[in-house]
Amino acid sequence: ASADPAAASATVGVSPDGSVRFVARTAHGAAATEVVTAGVAGPVWLKLVRNGPLVSGYVSATGADGTWRLAGTT
Repeated sequence: ASADPAAASATVGVSPDGSVRFVARTAHGAAATEVVTAGVAGPVWLKLVRNGPLVSGYVSATGADGTWRLAGTT
């Protein structure tokens, strides 16, 4: 929503342990929630998609259409 560290936000990333983490804060100052997907072999492609008020994070081994797996939605 802004560059403020407490702003509403969504991120998707890969941890060194091979897990994909979707982290979201739905309102300014709210606590962040995290969804962890384990067992992802890197390297991987990541993407965030906004559809109206929803933001979803996805992961794919190839980045090709039809290979994206949902990591989380807020």
